Amino acid sequence: MIPSTHFLDANARKEAALRITIDERLTESRSFTKNHGFLTSGIVEFIEYLVCSGRLDEQGGSQWWRGVNGLLILDLMDAEEALRPSTQTVACIPPAVQHWMNYALYWQQTSFPNLFKAQRLWWKAHQTSLHHGIHTFRELLLIEPRMEINFITYICVPNVDLTAILTIPTNLKLIKLYTIIAYPHHYPSKVLSTLKALLLAPSFYARLVGATSDVANIGLDSSRWET
Repeated sequence: MIPSTHFLDANARKEAALRITIDERLTESRSFTKNHGFLTSGIVEFIEYLVCSGRLDEQGGSQWWRGVNGLLILDLMDAEEALRPSTQTVACIPPAVQHWMNYALYWQQTSFPNLFKAQRLWWKAHQTSLHHGIHTFRELLLIEPRMEINFITYICVPNVDLTAILTIPTNLKLIKLYTIIAYPHHYPSKVLSTLKALLLAPSFYARLVGATSDVANIGLDSSRWET
């Protein structure tokens, strides 16, 4: 079991995110899915992709992916911990953890949850965790191989942002199917696989056709999300 990080400073929490094992990531995300609604199954599926593609690997892989995904897992864990009745009150809860709590509480306290509202709350939490991780581990992105940087910068993060804006359901296997078809199956990404992913990226075409400024505000430097 991963220890709570509620009372760790930013640097200690950053180090903890990098240390989380693959089994711990899968266990925590599956636990959150089981206890707080099936929408979080999308995180489980994406971790499985990161493992199968070699981006998450106990003996190597990507430090950037390890750190960003690790912080998200810590946010899930801290939200679950804070929701337990016996938990000591925390004076200042990070925005991402609070948003995960908001989603979980809505799911728990509503007899018949409105799935669109629940999904919107879920994406708010996910995106806050994601972009906090992006800012926290910005220096690790710079040491990734060039094609992997391109995949992250021009394809993966903008795609996730656009998916969140459109409130795409995370429990219908749609994202999993798209990931299998479009994303590189190996780490680091190669030229051809990056080009294929770009040509299949909805965010690429949203920008290409001159999408509204609201939709254009996506990607690593997006100012839309709390960090």
